[in-house]
Amino acid sequence: MVTPASAGGTPRELAPFIKRADEIQAHNSLMAYYCRLQAVELGMAAPPERRPHRVLASLIANLEATKPKAGLVDPATDFAVCRQFALSVYARADRNDVNASGTSNAPPTRTQVEAFSAAGTFLAALDQSSFAGMCDDDIRARREYAEWRAWDLATAMHAGRQPSPVNGHGGGSSPKETRGGIDAFTPPPPAAPRSPPAPERPAVSVESRFESLAVETPPHAAVPRSTPEPPPSAAPLPPRPPPPPGHRSPSMEPPSPRTSDPDGSRWEPQWGNGGAPHREDDAVLYREREGGYKLARVLKVDTSVDPPGYVVEVDGAERSTEAGRLAPAPKPRRRSDGGGGGLTQGLTQSTGGGNGSDSDGCVDASAAFAPPSRSGCRGGAEGVPSDAYVPSRSDMALAHEFAMEAAQCLDPSRGDHEGALEFLRRATDALERRR
Repeated sequence: MVTPASAGGTPRELAPFIKRADEIQAHNSLMAYYCRLQAVELGMAAPPERRPHRVLASLIANLEATKPKAGLVDPATDFAVCRQFALSVYARADRNDVNASGTSNAPPTRTQVEAFSAAGTFLAALDQSSFAGMCDDDIRARREYAEWRAWDLATAMHAGRQPSPVNGHGGGSSPKETRGGIDAFTPPPPAAPRSPPAPERPAVSVESRFESLAVETPPHAAVPRSTPEPPPSAAPLPPRPPPPPGHRSPSMEPPSPRTSDPDGSRWEPQWGNGGAPHREDDAVLYREREGGYKLARVLKVDTSVDPPGYVVEVDGAERSTEAGRLAPAPKPRRRSDGGGGGLTQGLTQSTGGGNGSDSDGCVDASAAFAPPSRSGCRGGAEGVPSDAYVPSRSDMALAHEFAMEAAQCLDPSRGDHEGALEFLRRATDALERRR
């Protein structure tokens, strides 16, 4: 129920979401968008005679204006990004609160109160119809504790006393009880008889605080394992037939595992990059919800959150995503010192040995997304006329895909040298526009 406000005012149930959305608009436009959307849902849930029509009209106009820059993808992806941001704000507020309780006997500050108030608002914004079925009990428990802790800190600040203890710290006399691994805190006796009770605080250890920042994919949006198991040695895979003539877009379905190390280990995408951040213009693999992945290029990196957020270019379109859906793009394997010299030499000659290819002629993944100002595979070779054709980024991407198909054909489990030659010819034709 929306509480009536003064003429021209904003109902107090909607005010926190509008305030926080305005504060983080420039920092996280996606979270700001869903905060305003939650305020609209709360306002529309009121009876018609109590709805703040002017406030709702202003919010809807603001939503339409900020939607193009909000970076909306789909409900599951948006929820994961917003959940990561809300949990990072909650973890930072909780960490500072524990540190302050253990090192100072002074009353809490306005900064501590605002930190938990913002965390509670962001966690509450996750519980809306756009994210139906995604908000779990853990989010609700953290929201309840954040709202209570903000009230407890504000009460202690105005009274000039210490707040209720946290993890054994603080100046209150409330006992600390432990039930099943969850710390339950009882606040001091409130002055008013209707003061809210203390909720159970989710246990947050040093390790769990950092683990809480990891984005968990909702069960219904889980990505199935798309990389097939290696075939038994007794029954090798038949060679893959080449695509029909004129086929411009080879499939980007996950290739069969390739032996990339001398010890026989199998290559698999390293999702999350082991915690190391990607840089702008890096070539990466983007994991799709359907189970496959595509080659992408990093456009922007948001290091204000942990782990960082990214904006990538996939098939000419920009998408906002998190680190868990990106992996470093593989580089084609270099040939071993024994055998295959004729094929490698022919590819090196056809590509001209220019920038964007390895010394043995294998096209690097990063060359597929080289900036337009860079020369193509043939542009840097000596003796090439200045008016020679320079492949576009799409041509280099197509050639790279054909080269990857050729590398699969040369895998020991397939041994299809004729298919490799066919794909290498197509890669050369793509660079020279002889399709």
